[in-house]
Amino acid sequence: MAIKLVVSDLDGTLLNRTSRLDSNTVRAVKSLNEEGILFTFATGRIDLNTWHFAKQLNLQLPIISCNGALIRYPFTGEPVYEAYLPDAPVDAILRLFQSEKRDFFVYTPTSIYYPDYSLAVERFRYYNLLAASNDLPQIEMINYTDWQKNKSNLCPPGTVKLYCHAKDREQVSKLGALVDSYPELTALKCAKEAVDIMVKGSDKSKGLLKVADLFHVGIDEIAAFGDEENDLKMLQTVGYPFLMKNAVKTLRNRLQSYHLAENHNCAGFARAVRQYIL
Repeated sequence: MAIKLVVSDLDGTLLNRTSRLDSNTVRAVKSLNEEGILFTFATGRIDLNTWHFAKQLNLQLPIISCNGALIRYPFTGEPVYEAYLPDAPVDAILRLFQSEKRDFFVYTPTSIYYPDYSLAVERFRYYNLLAASNDLPQIEMINYTDWQKNKSNLCPPGTVKLYCHAKDREQVSKLGALVDSYPELTALKCAKEAVDIMVKGSDKSKGLLKVADLFHVGIDEIAAFGDEENDLKMLQTVGYPFLMKNAVKTLRNRLQSYHLAENHNCAGFARAVRQYIL
């Protein structure tokens, strides 16, 4: 394979079940670097929520984060691309989230906002402990319930993504229909019962193409790894798509051809890199 760039999703793909990097994965990325093959992440996370892993892998390329709405270099925060959500639609969507007591996050380049009833917010507290132990910047965590009091505009400044947990497919569909009513927005299913909302035209595929253009790499020279529906366009775009064995069935059904990598909890990324790329 004439591969010059490898791009991987994080959760369910590069990271194992405990959200850690397997030692085999670290060695595989090091081997890619030694062979002159570029490597980076494409994730729904905010990039600050990946710098711990970027440090472990000595990552030098820009990170494609927030499903392509934010692309920045790790450790410096130097931007390559930023797509901010418009105030009015976000205001309306956040009012719905609060009225229905949905667990949600508002992402900006440096912070996340969360409602005071959020249960999922613990994942960010856990990451901040990792960051602090490695002298890395922590994500600013802002209680949205307190922040929005006495404000007429409920969209925090610099919003790049909304995340919402939906308890069932009906809620996912309802949210998708709401987002569709705003032509400037797009919604992506990012987990079993979760939806990401970004500026229309923001997705991992678009982010990957921006990074590839920056380093003069053709799409037929790119390998990408993923496991969820928000990885679909990215995997359809590249010359060498790799699907994790633990990928959701809908993703398998919609991809016409791909290489199958072992489960993310069995160093599937590392095995595929050594078998097909190095």
